[in-house]
Amino acid sequence: MENHRIRGWTLAAENCSQCHAIGKGARAGVFGGPSFMAVAEMPSTTGIALDVFLQSHHPNMPSVRLDRDEMDAVINYILSLKVAEPPGR
Repeated sequence: MENHRIRGWTLAAENCSQCHAIGKGARAGVFGGPSFMAVAEMPSTTGIALDVFLQSHHPNMPSVRLDRDEMDAVINYILSLKVAEPPGR
């Protein structure tokens, strides 16, 4: 699982970092896309939602060509950035 997350970070650095801050404390890319931390914290962000999003065309986002395993790795990485809810919430 950890290797899958690391691979996701590597793929994100190669394919997404021009537009998105991909890690905790990372600088935003030059094109101002939302940080992966912000994406992870959106209530609507799930593995399925990210899967659909990555396979859909978006006018302000270039097409990303990732195979199934690569897409799963990036999704796993983004979801790993979600801050855990404190107990009792």
